Amino acid sequence: VDRILSDGATYFDGDLSRVYISTGGHPLPPSGHIDDFRFMSPSRPLLECHVRRRVSDSPNIEICDGHDIAELIAAHGHVSGALIRARDGRSDRAVEADLVVDAMGRGGRTPAFLDGMGYGRPAEESLDVRLMYSSVPLRLPATALSEVGVIVGPVAGRPAGLALLSNENDTSMFTAYGMAGLEPPTGFSEMLAFITDFTPPHVVKAMRAGEAAGV
Repeated sequence: VDRILSDGATYFDGDLSRVYISTGGHPLPPSGHIDDFRFMSPSRPLLECHVRRRVSDSPNIEICDGHDIAELIAAHGHVSGALIRARDGRSDRAVEADLVVDAMGRGGRTPAFLDGMGYGRPAEESLDVRLMYSSVPLRLPATALSEVGVIVGPVAGRPAGLALLSNENDTSMFTAYGMAGLEPPTGFSEMLAFITDFTPPHVVKAMRAGEAAGV
């Protein structure tokens, strides 16, 4: 945490004057302190950079850059490892393991691998929450906004909300979302128009003084 903060990540220490959070139409008080509510807010690239460095520093962990999982290996009725393949196509390598974890999210190929090995695909359950969101990084003037985090949740009759979290280097991540079939637009100006009616005026003013960053 100290290393991430030293690289400029925003830190919230529980001072309610530094956040605006409204849930169900009820904002938190703008003063006071919450002892058990703290967070830091690095951008995703900064966080992943530090996570990778910490993992790389572990002597018993090997990171195989430029490789993909080609297939799983099975022995004695269970998955016992994986075959990794260099992306230049020059070599394959079998890696035995007591535990194999697929961390690829929606792009994971484990169901297809298991199906191809004769185990069948795992049963899936899904819950359609009908939530859609658009996000854009913003660069705001250093003194434009005193809050390091702004969250406005939906209310009855308005299934929309926003989140604005301060990151390092005067950047923030702006997310607009809609529920129950209300789809937020893409593009900074359109997203800003989408959230203006239910966002505190001083937050809207600060965002209008900013610009989309990195897009």
